[in-house]
Amino acid sequence: MKAKKVESGWFIRLDRGEEVMQTLIDFIYANNIAGGTITGIGALTKVELGYFDLNKKEYLRRRFEGVYELLKFSGNIAYAEDKPIVHAHCLIGDSDYKVHGGHLFNGIIAVTGEIYIREFNENIKRSVDPEVKLKLLDF
Repeated sequence: MKAKKVESGWFIRLDRGEEVMQTLIDFIYANNIAGGTITGIGALTKVELGYFDLNKKEYLRRRFEGVYELLKFSGNIAYAEDKPIVHAHCLIGDSDYKVHGGHLFNGIIAVTGEIYIREFNENIKRSVDPEVKLKLLDF
């Protein structure tokens, strides 16, 4: 990974073989990022996406093993129990131009990942919502 500090945040290049979510969490810790938004593009493999089933109160997960274009990656950075959480969704496209999307649990960079973090000065919190059983933004 390589990163460059820019006026309102960070521009990051994730390299082949890096796991997206853990690499971003490590970067957030290392750079004391209080909160922010994330966007990005690139290419992924071994992607795990989720769809939240409101009735079951759990994520249905699906793995995608091939190489996929990372068409859209967006999310935010907030904290629960003083640990950063990257809540992100993505769209991935395959060689047949079919698109799949959902909550991104993890994925490995296949070629590159170009990520922008817009950094906030305030720490945003998450706490478990008793009805849906997820850590939602808590203002």
